[in-house]
Amino acid sequence: MNEKQRQQRDAEIIKKAAFIHAASKYLTVILQLIYTVILSRILTPEDYGTVAVINVFIVFFQLIGDMGFGAAVIQEQELTDEDVNSIYSFVVYLGMALMIVFLLLSRVIAAVYDDDIYISLGMILAAASGFYSFNAIPSAVMLKNRRFIAIAVRTVAVSAAAFTCTIFFALRGAGVYALALNTLFGAAGLFFWNEVSVKLRFLLRPAIGPVKKIFSYSLYETAAQTLNYFNRNLDNLLIGRFMYKNQLGYYSKAYALQQMPVNYLPGAITPVLHPVLSQHQDDKEFIFSNYIKLLKFLSLLGCFASAYCWFAGKEIILIAFGKQWGESVRPFRILSLSLWPQILTNTTAPIYQSIGNTKLMFQNLIFTAVMISLFIIGGVMSGSIYMVSICVSIAYVLNFFVTFFVMTRFGFHMGYVEFMKNFKEDILIYIVLFMFSVLFPVSFENVIIGAFVKLAMLLLLFFVMLVITKQLKWLMAVIGKGER
Repeated sequence: MNEKQRQQRDAEIIKKAAFIHAASKYLTVILQLIYTVILSRILTPEDYGTVAVINVFIVFFQLIGDMGFGAAVIQEQELTDEDVNSIYSFVVYLGMALMIVFLLLSRVIAAVYDDDIYISLGMILAAASGFYSFNAIPSAVMLKNRRFIAIAVRTVAVSAAAFTCTIFFALRGAGVYALALNTLFGAAGLFFWNEVSVKLRFLLRPAIGPVKKIFSYSLYETAAQTLNYFNRNLDNLLIGRFMYKNQLGYYSKAYALQQMPVNYLPGAITPVLHPVLSQHQDDKEFIFSNYIKLLKFLSLLGCFASAYCWFAGKEIILIAFGKQWGESVRPFRILSLSLWPQILTNTTAPIYQSIGNTKLMFQNLIFTAVMISLFIIGGVMSGSIYMVSICVSIAYVLNFFVTFFVMTRFGFHMGYVEFMKNFKEDILIYIVLFMFSVLFPVSFENVIIGAFVKLAMLLLLFFVMLVITKQLKWLMAVIGKGER
């Protein structure tokens, strides 16, 4: 098989794997929505505000649970089975240490927020942080071996089981603890599944050589993911500290809901990029050409998602959470304005990983972290969750321009202006959809009918704009139904 045939094969693998992963992701989204609809009617905004604070830390521990070794295992093509066993064992020890650290941290959180409930919540979530670490290398091995169907089945099965158990405990009066148990059930379920399907050996005295071999790559990977995570959660931390818990509950619900398109549109595709593109890490032209196709596809979807979340923001919130969450509508609509740029910037990590330049990713995030933090602090100082939402949206739009400037100029050594020209039609579509939503506000007494009518109206306009700007033909080419 020559190089061109290999590239065509891997391009097809990306499409097929993305379809499989998307199916599992979106089925999980449906389960998540059902779970959210039920729990939002059982639990209170204060319950969600309480757990939102400590959730910032548990997801952070999830990120650092493998110190970037999972991505490094995928990237490094010369690791032996024994090398992987040593790295796995090292990460297991790391997970045990993180469990202890999280237990101690929960006491600090309880003191800072003056609420002892964080100590008992910390006990549950400390166990979850350990399981996240134990899962990191087995999950990476499955991705590297391109076991995409097995990963899809695992994702749906574990999510369904965790959601079912969580709802059971919420109905039994567990309150805020049900939310913490959901995290534990999900992490533990993945662990037991991985133990059966991935045969890695735990070594009491793992060799340090394999760890040193990938440490530089993994260090920048971890540092970059850590910065990015706290960028996206500083608002929750500061609102929880300086404003009321019910305000944090309203804001965190709005933020979490608008993050679903941000996570699940690119998230259906990006996890399969690194395992495939890493095998072409010396061919940046191949990586860039396939990346542009992905960005264009997501850009068109992102334009519509952003406009619809603004247009039908009230209906979406009330259907998802109920009338008691009406205060979340305005923050949700404001945050939705930045959906399009967020969706695109959320694809960059696997590309940096594939070209082996996690250091550049980290350097870019240092600058954007400072910028986003300043906007968030300014919003929190206003004392209004609406102003926080405005500041966060502005920061994410600016982050888009900075991030892709750095990637194109210093990652791929290509022209930034030429890169941005790919999206001029998309920006026009976005502006037209948004202006329509502003100039033609419609309201329905039944929120479900309202959501569907607004969806139909915006879909029709979206289709017309795709035809006018000749992007429909391009979109069909991306999914394999035509040529550009």
